[in-house]
Amino acid sequence: MKEIEIIISTIIMSCSLFAVGDILLDKSEKVNFKNFSITIGISLIIILVNLVSASILDNILKIIIIFISYIGYYKLVFGESLIKSILASFIMYLIFFITESLVVFIVYIIFFFLQNNNAAELKNSVIINLIICLIGILITLKFKKQLSSIIDKINSDKRTIFIIALAVLLALAILFNKTPVNELELNINFIITICLMILLCIVGFILIKQKYDVDKMADEYKKLADYSQVTEGVLEEYRLNLHESRNQLIIIKNMVSTSTKKELEEYIDNLIQTTEVNKYRWVNELKYIPIPELKGFINFKLMEMSNKKIDIEINVERKLKKSKMKNLKIKDKGDLYSIIGVFLDNAREASLESKEKRVAVEMYEIDNDLHVIIANTYKGKIDINKINEYGYSSKGKNRGTGLHLVNKIVEENIMFDRTTSKIDEYFVQELIVHLKNIK
Repeated sequence: MKEIEIIISTIIMSCSLFAVGDILLDKSEKVNFKNFSITIGISLIIILVNLVSASILDNILKIIIIFISYIGYYKLVFGESLIKSILASFIMYLIFFITESLVVFIVYIIFFFLQNNNAAELKNSVIINLIICLIGILITLKFKKQLSSIIDKINSDKRTIFIIALAVLLALAILFNKTPVNELELNINFIITICLMILLCIVGFILIKQKYDVDKMADEYKKLADYSQVTEGVLEEYRLNLHESRNQLIIIKNMVSTSTKKELEEYIDNLIQTTEVNKYRWVNELKYIPIPELKGFINFKLMEMSNKKIDIEINVERKLKKSKMKNLKIKDKGDLYSIIGVFLDNAREASLESKEKRVAVEMYEIDNDLHVIIANTYKGKIDINKINEYGYSSKGKNRGTGLHLVNKIVEENIMFDRTTSKIDEYFVQELIVHLKNIK
C-alpha cells in the first residue's frame, strides 16, 4: 500500500514539474503523447531513486540524480537552452522544498495539539503531496513575472549556475540527513531543522538574484561602452570636419585676391557637391519626439547604423512635439523602449546582410494613436507566420528571441499593438501606441 502511495505521489510531483516549467518558461506547451511519455519516464526515475536507502551518501546522490533529471526534463519537453533548464529546475526545486518544509511544519503543529502521533506517516501521503504541489504551483504563479524575468535575462555561464545550485541542494541534503525530518517530533530540533532548510532555500534564491543583478549591471555597462564608442567616433569625425572646414576657408580667402570670380565659384560648387551635409540629418527629425530618453536612444541606434554605412531615411511628424506620449507611465515607457530597441536592432542586423543596406523610420499620430514604423531591406526568406515564435530567425537556430519578447509585451500591455508585413524588398514592423488609454 505504501508503494502505491509513493508511485501516485511521484506522478503528481512529475505533473507539477510540467506545470511549473510551463509557468516559469512561459511556453504554453501542450500535453501530448511525447510530453506525457517523458513525464512518466521521469516519474519512474524518481521512484527508483527514492527506493534506495537513506544514508548521507544516498541522499546526496538522490539530490544530484533528481536535479539532473529535472534539467533533462525541461530541455526535452520545452526545448530550452541548458542555462535556462538549470535555472528553472533549481527555482522549482527551491519552491517545492520551501513549500514541503512549511506544510510539514504545519502538519506537525496540528497533530501536536491534537495529541496525535501519526504526523510522520501523513507526511508522505498522497493528500499531503497534492497540497504541497498545489501550493508550489500557486507560489510560482504569484511570482511568475519576477522568476521568469530572471530566467530570461540572466547571462551567466551555465557551469557557474550549476555549481551554485548544486552547492545549495547538497547543503540541504546534508542537513536533512543529520536531522531527518521524517523521524522528528515537534521539538526544538525539529523547528531549528525546518528553519535552517527554509533559510538555505532563501539563500539559494538570493544567490541567483545577485547573479541576475550582476549580469544586468554588466549589460548596462556594455551598453554604456557601446554608446561611448559610437559617440567617440562622431566627435572625432566632427573634429576632422572642423579642421577641414577651416582649411577650406583659408583657401577661399586666398583665392578671393588671386583668382577670378568664375574659378572661385567653381571651387565652392565643388565643395558643396562633395560635402556630406545630410549624414546626420535625422537629428533635425528627432527633435520633434517629446521624450528626451527615447530621442537619445533612437539617435544612438541610428548612429550605430550610420557607422556601418547603412542608408537611413527618417520622418517624424512635427505635431508629435505636443503629443500625449510624454505622459506615458514609467512601465509603458520601458516597454516602448524595449520594443523600439528590438525593432531597430533587428533592422540593423537584417539590412547589413542585404545588398541595399537601407533602414527607414517613420513616426506619426492618427486619431490619438502613435504609429512607429521601422522598415529595412533584408536577404533571404522570412516566414511572416513564424516570425513571433521563440527561436525563429531567418539567420539560423536560436537567434530570433527579440520579436518573441516583443509579442509577449504586446499581449500583456493594452497600450500596444503591432503588425508585421513585407512590402517590396522591405521587411516592415509597425508599433501602434494607444495614447487614448493614457489616464
